[in-house]
Amino acid sequence: MSQFAKLMRAAGSLPALVVAAAAPAAPLMAEGRIFHVDHAAGSDTADGLSQATAWKHAPGDSRATGKARSTVLAAGDVVRFRGGVRYRGYMVPRATGTAEAPVVFDGSSWGLSRAIIDGSEPLSGVRQCQSAADCLGNPAWQTLWRADLPAGVSWTDWLFVNDTPLQPAQYPDLPPERADRVAEYLAIPKAQAAEVLAGTIRHPLPHGLERGMPVLGLWVKPNVVAFTTDMQVNANGVTLDPATARFDGGTYNPYTDRDGRFTIMNAPAMVGRPGTFAMSPKDGVVIFRPGGRHVSHVSVGGRRGGFNLSAAEHVRVRGFSFANFAGARGVHASGIAILTNSGRPGIEIRDNGFRGVVNMTAGFGAVHTINARKLKVFRNQFTAMPWTSAVMVDNSPGPSLVQCNRISMLGRTGIRLNNAANGTVRANRLWGINGPHGNGITIYNDSRNVHVTHNVVTDSARPFTTHGPAKDWHADGMPGVRVANNVFIGNSMADGAASSWGRSRNLALIDNFLSGPRFALKFASTDQSADARGNIVIGEVVMPKGSGLFDPGANSMHPVDGNGAILTAARENDDVPESHCR
Repeated sequence: MSQFAKLMRAAGSLPALVVAAAAPAAPLMAEGRIFHVDHAAGSDTADGLSQATAWKHAPGDSRATGKARSTVLAAGDVVRFRGGVRYRGYMVPRATGTAEAPVVFDGSSWGLSRAIIDGSEPLSGVRQCQSAADCLGNPAWQTLWRADLPAGVSWTDWLFVNDTPLQPAQYPDLPPERADRVAEYLAIPKAQAAEVLAGTIRHPLPHGLERGMPVLGLWVKPNVVAFTTDMQVNANGVTLDPATARFDGGTYNPYTDRDGRFTIMNAPAMVGRPGTFAMSPKDGVVIFRPGGRHVSHVSVGGRRGGFNLSAAEHVRVRGFSFANFAGARGVHASGIAILTNSGRPGIEIRDNGFRGVVNMTAGFGAVHTINARKLKVFRNQFTAMPWTSAVMVDNSPGPSLVQCNRISMLGRTGIRLNNAANGTVRANRLWGINGPHGNGITIYNDSRNVHVTHNVVTDSARPFTTHGPAKDWHADGMPGVRVANNVFIGNSMADGAASSWGRSRNLALIDNFLSGPRFALKFASTDQSADARGNIVIGEVVMPKGSGLFDPGANSMHPVDGNGAILTAARENDDVPESHCR
């Protein structure tokens, strides 16, 4: 069993996440109104001011009517959601709080469990398969289940079973943490380049991949995987018309100067390993093999987000469980649990749980902020999010604080600050961050005056990465990136515990524990200057010859085996100091 699978099993169901993410509530301001939302039994024609007169929809939901629709939230107002009830709706609230009296969306003050913001729609016709024909021709039908798909569902939508995302069936069969690892896709010899450009990929394939709605994933320039259903697959390979085939995520621009790579996804014939599925919208069916014997809740991601706070300022979102969000490839900013991109100040996201957020559109996270000012992302839990990042802070003047979050089992980046100024990433615990884009913490492009301190990142493909600006460095005179007192431990997929991809200047690496399976620290040829001292370094250091970026004498150096292995084993279970998270 892979480490990813072990962590998935350990994480359990959504209620377990709810308990794990629980934390003392921030104080709520009493001077505003208190509204109530019960998505199961409320009515938008009520006044919303008591549990008995709760609304069905929250203010800002396009499906709200009556008073729920007309209410504009003001400083000190609180909107309480009924615990244990799934809210299926997209909220874009008009809400103007103040620093002293924010508007609060509260998911944990009504009932014994948390309110659930659910980005999916339940499926009907859920049952075990009765024959191979009943299961899109899959010969292992005795172990499989099926459900009916409503109109409008795409292969890019995602299946969730018991609030856990399953994996699209794939050939070759890869575990979730390596599903987009191009190096493990099927090879197309360079000698076939002319045939590939003409639309023919010759490669032996298993029988039956043509059933349902198989998807070709092709490695194309510039180093992305583009997907299409506009092709034919058989035992000898794949054919398509390059002039008419529609691709999501790229264009038909395959590599011809080296071996190419491809994969077949969403093929019903490949559903067999527990936790896999295949959708066939043309047949109106999805087939799947659940991860366990018990199947209680089956739904499909609807590309819907949770909160869009772009029309709000000084708003706190706290105490919710966010589950089952899926962003469709090619649909911009879809499936984001919490989004803000207006530059309005004072957004605070705290004490929430995020599970099963799956966004195949590269670059988006479960929490995604753009132009943020006075942002705080505090004491949340993110888990079970293949193909997805957790917290993204982009193009933001700050200040931004990402603190005391627990992030695990991701297929992309845990925390990213990109073109972000005045940011602090402190006391976060991350593990199980895998995939070719599996960065634990990354500080990119013209990010300045950023402090990364007291974080623990283990079992990660790239625990820490950074990359400097394309043009002038910090022209406004602001300092660069300071990385201090962190634990960064890479896993077997890692090529460095801490890596700079170039153009870094005034990068400070102070008193960190850096351990990679081979490389502990990597600098690029375009890096300009670094202050690296007091670090415990387990593994090799890569830097341009004669650059002087790293002085071994100012750090404690150890090989990866022997004493280095002992030191690493002693730090793998480190946690962040509790004093940072109160």
